[in-house]
Amino acid sequence: MGIIEGVIAGLIVAGLLGVIGFYFGQRTYEQRLESAPSLYTDHLDRLIREAADDQASEVKVSAQAIVSTRNDLRSSLVSLNSLLNSDIDVLAELLESNASAAQISSRVKVLEKKWPAKRDQVKVELRKLLAELGLVER
Repeated sequence: MGIIEGVIAGLIVAGLLGVIGFYFGQRTYEQRLESAPSLYTDHLDRLIREAADDQASEVKVSAQAIVSTRNDLRSSLVSLNSLLNSDIDVLAELLESNASAAQISSRVKVLEKKWPAKRDQVKVELRKLLAELGLVER
């Protein structure tokens, strides 16, 4: 009987470790998926805040970084296009038309004020997209 009890105890411990390992593996996967939208929006958030604080001589480069970062995401996530348009498209037009640093700076400041609400919308839409792709549960 001692051997059977030892085998049963070993199987119970192995089963518990398997369940715990699966739980933590699943939890890590879910955390990674949950953080994915935040990584992009946090990066864009930083670029916008930095551009809003830039001097006139630096604002054009910062605005180009904002437009470029948006374009990278837009090409991958067409469904979010409408959320990422308007103000950033105006920035793109200003850059293409060689607008003054004052005009670009003014548009960046408008974007800075509107961005918190847009950021939340983008996060929601990214989560919906992940769910539609079957990467997370709705």
